[in-house]
Amino acid sequence: MWAAAVKICARSLNGAEADRVDLDFANANKTENDSAYAEILLCLGDEDAAAAHFIARLDDPERRAAALRAVQKTLEADYDLPIGAELDRRQAAVAARADVAAAIEKVGRIIDLPFFPIYWGDY
Repeated sequence: MWAAAVKICARSLNGAEADRVDLDFANANKTENDSAYAEILLCLGDEDAAAAHFIARLDDPERRAAALRAVQKTLEADYDLPIGAELDRRQAAVAARADVAAAIEKVGRIIDLPFFPIYWGDY
């Protein structure tokens, strides 16, 4: 799934259309890796789909902890990658939506954590 995410994001964030084969694969396998699928939705700029996917993760007890971890405020890594900054901005916009904020509040909260994120790409 991460391979599809990388290909879709590289094309999408550079102004090209994502390849239909990669999109079909991602949609057919979206439950295999929530973070990779969320990254794809963020790269495509589909805020509504990203919000719906995130809320579904929060509603599922098996997927909830990873979803909450993805929106925690952590220290900023010192990498100067425009794609990372753009995806972080898009993720913050999704988390700030009223529907997503309400879903987060229902099962958890967002706090400041004094450490770096677990890995790059935790969406």
